[in-house]
Amino acid sequence: MPRYMKLLLSVVLIFISANVTAQYSDSEIDKLIASSTEEELVIQSSQLLDDGYYMAAERLVDKLLEKDPENCNYNYRKGVILADARGDFAGSVAHLEKASKDIDKNYDMYSGTEKSAGLDALYHLGRGYHRLGNYAKAHEFYTSFLNQAKKQTDLTRSAELGLKQLELAEQLSANPRKNVNIVNLGDVINSKNPEYSPLVSFDGSALYYTSRREWDEGQTAEFRDPRLGLYPEDIYVSYKDFDGTWTTPTRLDFCKADQNEASISVSVDERRIYVYQDIIGGGDIFYSDFSTNRFKDIISLENKDVNTKFWDTHCFVTPDGRTMYFASERPEGYGGRDIYRIVKMADNTWSKPMNLGPVINSAYDEDAPFMASDNKSLFFATNGPRSMGGFDIMVSVIDADNNWSAPINLGVPMNSPQDDIFYTETIDGRRGYITSMRGDTKGEKDIYEIENDYMSINRGAILNGKVIVLNGRPMPEDVTITVACSDCNDQYDRTVYPRMRDGAFSMTLDPCRTYEIIFRHGNGEKEFYRESFSTDCKKEKDEIYREVYLDAEKMAIVPKDPPVLTPDTIIPIVLPDTVIKNYEPLAFRHTFGYNKNKLAVTEARMKNFLKSAEKQLKDGRDKIVIEITSSASFVPTHEFKDNQELSETRAANMKAMLENYFAKSAYKDKVEIVIVSSVVSGPAYESDSRNKDKYTPFQFVELKTR
Repeated sequence: MPRYMKLLLSVVLIFISANVTAQYSDSEIDKLIASSTEEELVIQSSQLLDDGYYMAAERLVDKLLEKDPENCNYNYRKGVILADARGDFAGSVAHLEKASKDIDKNYDMYSGTEKSAGLDALYHLGRGYHRLGNYAKAHEFYTSFLNQAKKQTDLTRSAELGLKQLELAEQLSANPRKNVNIVNLGDVINSKNPEYSPLVSFDGSALYYTSRREWDEGQTAEFRDPRLGLYPEDIYVSYKDFDGTWTTPTRLDFCKADQNEASISVSVDERRIYVYQDIIGGGDIFYSDFSTNRFKDIISLENKDVNTKFWDTHCFVTPDGRTMYFASERPEGYGGRDIYRIVKMADNTWSKPMNLGPVINSAYDEDAPFMASDNKSLFFATNGPRSMGGFDIMVSVIDADNNWSAPINLGVPMNSPQDDIFYTETIDGRRGYITSMRGDTKGEKDIYEIENDYMSINRGAILNGKVIVLNGRPMPEDVTITVACSDCNDQYDRTVYPRMRDGAFSMTLDPCRTYEIIFRHGNGEKEFYRESFSTDCKKEKDEIYREVYLDAEKMAIVPKDPPVLTPDTIIPIVLPDTVIKNYEPLAFRHTFGYNKNKLAVTEARMKNFLKSAEKQLKDGRDKIVIEITSSASFVPTHEFKDNQELSETRAANMKAMLENYFAKSAYKDKVEIVIVSSVVSGPAYESDSRNKDKYTPFQFVELKTR
């Protein structure tokens, strides 16, 4: 909220300001209300709102509304609180409609006698109707606000974005997807408190998620967020019963009453869960491993290229463990939060983070990446003009040449004008889960299940299996299952652990291929069973099931019925000694000055990039494709037709320079140079071209290898 006339505040306000960072108890708020005049309540609520203490401010505003229910200023305050603190847009609109009857462009938030509402009330009305799906009313109030606003602000930019989103919302609403059913998971999973960030197991039998509910014994009461009144975040898990219903959720062992722990992603074997926590830096990624029948205390992800001093919010590791996608608000991105990835190298180290580029990322927020089991379909959320309101879930598919397709909005009813985020799905894609706020939402956010008949197409083959331990013994923690393909293009082996609670395991496979499945224990050192199988060449979806019975005492696979196999009956093995070498992706980014568009091959970092590429070719790499991405900012250019031409010139000059360099190289036939995209990006121009920190990051050329 804007700040006004602070030098005129009373001594009472100075006292409040000095104490506002402390959490107010209900009794302290009661005393404050009882001892304050109406004018003092206005001033005190202003300070609390300005500092984001909505819970305490709402108590004061409610008292003001008791005194004067039709007061436009008081209704304005209540409407903003309901929208921003609770996501209650229906309640917000009811109050803001009253507030809009008297709008004052010179609104003084800190005046104890102010009766009018601020001009911002029109924006908040537009946003409220937008979220409620009343697009005509939303358009009316967004437009009215923009017509009366004196200068461009964050809210005017949000209103302009809202108008763009309304256009998309109307298009998508006119053509809803068929055969899609969205269901609120109900009272067992959801509560009157926020629930979000669902993580479903590969077979849909377990659901991990974040809830801000109170602990049964009241241990979290004293640790409520003093600004919004919410209890700390904790992670719960619920399992599907035999009749398909969800069981009462259980809080994970590592959760602490005085800290926030939020779910991010879970490994396919459910032996590692990734957790977001904001106790260090700007918010970082942690993890907990499952061992001896419990999740251990969380520890910070060791990769310092992922966890930085900036806001690192979400990650997802592909089932094969070879790629991590993560979201971060680091400044070298395209704006807001961007999605990056790191790739595991042949020596088990991780590559440097690579931004997924302007096809995926934008000047707005991209978050919550989730890679489907086909290892091609990336789901993520965005809140920019590709959304119909708030966050929407998108999907982009990566091709064999490492290019991302233009992201597709999943449309109505999967997306809504509210926030729709944190998509996750079962391994076959038949059932998905999202976080959303809809008409039947029980808390500020709820978890919904998506049933569909088309998201599961073209998933190839799926191997599902189970290791059943005989005589009721627990699953040995060191059993691994490796699947090796003898005729695949990518010859790496894939290893998973059977799930501890039931021995289940799963992975996706390529069609029309021959595989061996190998069971080991002792940290992969001792093999005790293997068999071969092939995937179908004609089926769109081939589901293969393997069930084996383990004698844990002898560490041997046995038939379902006796007799028990002896060690002499174990299938003989021939272990391959082929070593597949991976090459680290290379990346280079150069930021240009105003209208600059050429880079010399002698520039130090450019030389390092080229020498690294040549070294990989010298070491045996067959081919390198160098992808060029370029950008110009929105600062007007007078040397080119427009900023798009400037961006394209930067890419063309870079391509020409690289072609000239490699034409003289011994590896000229092994290098391909491709311009991927040339865009205009960054914040809107506001006649402030001297603000280099604002625009320079969006004037660049970027190189990546694949």
